[in-house]
Amino acid sequence: MELAPLRSLLRCISGQSSRASYPVWKLCDFSLQVANGMEFLEKQGLVHRDLSARNVLVFEGNLVRIDLIS
Repeated sequence: MELAPLRSLLRCISGQSSRASYPVWKLCDFSLQVANGMEFLEKQGLVHRDLSARNVLVFEGNLVRIDLIS
């Protein structure tokens, strides 16, 4: 797994105290980033097959990436 300062999205939103740091607008932004990433993978001819919150890495609070190796 790539080193992500804020860990996976699942770990970021699973705790009650940290959940408040991720309002709906930010989660919607993350969804758009993931959709764009999946579109990019499709254009490269790749199929992820295991997209889930545990495979979305959070960087710098506002940037997410899809982990390809799980």
